[in-house]
Amino acid sequence: MFSLYLHIPFCKRKCPYCDFYSQTNQEDKERYLSAVQKELALYAEHFYDEVVSIYFGGGTPSLLNSAEIGALLNCIARIYSVSTDCEITLESNPEQASVAYYRALYNAGINRLSIGVQSLDNRILQFLGRGHNAQEALYALEYAQHAGFRRISADVIYGIPSLSTSTLEATLRTLVGIEHISAYHLTLEEATAFGRMHARGKLKEVDEETSIAHFNLCNELLGRAGYEHYEISSFAQQSGYSRHNMGYWFDRPYLGVGAAAHSYDGRRRWWNHSNIQSYMNTITSGSLFPNQESLNEEERWEEWLLTHLRTQWGLNLAEGEQRFGRKRIETLIIKSRPLLQSQLLQEEAGRLYIPPNHFLVADEVIRELC
Repeated sequence: MFSLYLHIPFCKRKCPYCDFYSQTNQEDKERYLSAVQKELALYAEHFYDEVVSIYFGGGTPSLLNSAEIGALLNCIARIYSVSTDCEITLESNPEQASVAYYRALYNAGINRLSIGVQSLDNRILQFLGRGHNAQEALYALEYAQHAGFRRISADVIYGIPSLSTSTLEATLRTLVGIEHISAYHLTLEEATAFGRMHARGKLKEVDEETSIAHFNLCNELLGRAGYEHYEISSFAQQSGYSRHNMGYWFDRPYLGVGAAAHSYDGRRRWWNHSNIQSYMNTITSGSLFPNQESLNEEERWEEWLLTHLRTQWGLNLAEGEQRFGRKRIETLIIKSRPLLQSQLLQEEAGRLYIPPNHFLVADEVIRELC
């Protein structure tokens, strides 16, 4: 089984914190969508197992109408074997939301929405350059439910300068009841407007104390509300995990189509050009596996640590021994002893994992184990 990711790189505006590839010019949209369909066909003989999740990311996939989404899903169904319970997610901005649009998406085959709420404070939304206000975000969640969606995720950003814990708490409390909440710490990426402001000294990152306070608030408030903190940035009620993201963390092959999309088949990775014209030219020529790299055993080992330790389940030591040999696992156990003593790691039933209340320092823990 494998997953499909489709990158829709069109936006009405570029958010100042976002470093995903996108452009505001939509003139080439029709040609681009045709290229995505052609790319899907080009890789059919290399990905012949069952598709268990499909994810429309961006950019702003909700700029596509339901007919365009439906055409892409029909193309996938013609070329690949799609599981009967396939999770099909589309990222949506509240400013495109309406009951009619969401119902059309649902009828086209989308069965899960990821809605970019980010905050329910208008001042914070303005700072983030969002095109919606708090009320519109709440309407979007309501519209999704009225349209028939039972699987909904809401994105939230914390670690924002001037974001108080009380404001973050109000947002989280209002969102309680949504099946899935993704909570991300703001990162000032170099290639973004915020990153450039940071380089000029015009914007400062929040201090460590604030980061910890915001993280702990998410972990504790959502935990008390019945959410599992099952991955560093992900909280789910009633096992409503993102099946698509779980594939990334547990080594499932995936095919990424569209400009800047990444793919993995278990042995190698490859990625498309982060430019629409270059991408379309490559697909027109029928070229496969651009910008590829094969993973050696050391890289696969580090990847295993990095992905599995992001989750509440952590590392299955028996699985690790089978894949990488007993010596590596013995060395891992020796390295883990100080971390176990400090309780940054825990061991239970043959698993080695980071307790969710320590996810904020996961990168440091993983570095100690590599």
